[in-house]
Amino acid sequence: MVGLRKVIAPLVDAGYLAFFARELDDTLPSPEGPSEITVRWAWPAEIDRLVAGYDGARSAEALRERFRRQDRCIAAFDDRGEIAHCRWIATRRANIPEFGMDLVLTPGEAYFYDGYTRREARGRGIDAAVRSFIFHQLRADGFHRVYSYVRGDNPIGMKAARRRQLPVQTLWYIRLRGLPPLVIGKRILGHSRFVTVGIAQERPAAASAGGN
Repeated sequence: MVGLRKVIAPLVDAGYLAFFARELDDTLPSPEGPSEITVRWAWPAEIDRLVAGYDGARSAEALRERFRRQDRCIAAFDDRGEIAHCRWIATRRANIPEFGMDLVLTPGEAYFYDGYTRREARGRGIDAAVRSFIFHQLRADGFHRVYSYVRGDNPIGMKAARRRQLPVQTLWYIRLRGLPPLVIGKRILGHSRFVTVGIAQERPAAASAGGN
């Protein structure tokens, strides 16, 4: 069985993504996080610092492309002024690589992704500070819901998400090398929806002026 898994692993990728949501309403707790951590928006002029914040796992060009498509970046700085954590927010359209699909976001709904904490900064409550910043800043900007997802093989991420968000959807996928992924499950999150990459679609209209 071990040998079989090694043989098929490069050919087949299968698993599930658990999607979580947070309503940005009056139930939000007060901002939280360790006092020695500063969380704020990061800017395109800080690309080099962001690359360092990802320990070089993301290229400068890849991060510039995110800014070009109007995604926003949050950075948490430690007491030495170095980036300890990065995370991104999409408010229009976000790629879900496991599905080979995009999530087209309705007005009032956002999605955060690609959170990374440098190894030496883990276990200091940074995740709580960053999520709190996201929730309060998006609510101030008029958003009413924010999504994220965790891969099924990431139990630590599942635990972190469940502390401050609610599970809303689970989608399974099977991907054979050279073929488009097969996605199993309802392809809608709230009023936002999944579409095949490369298909141009307008963002769906909000269900009501006030949202949910």
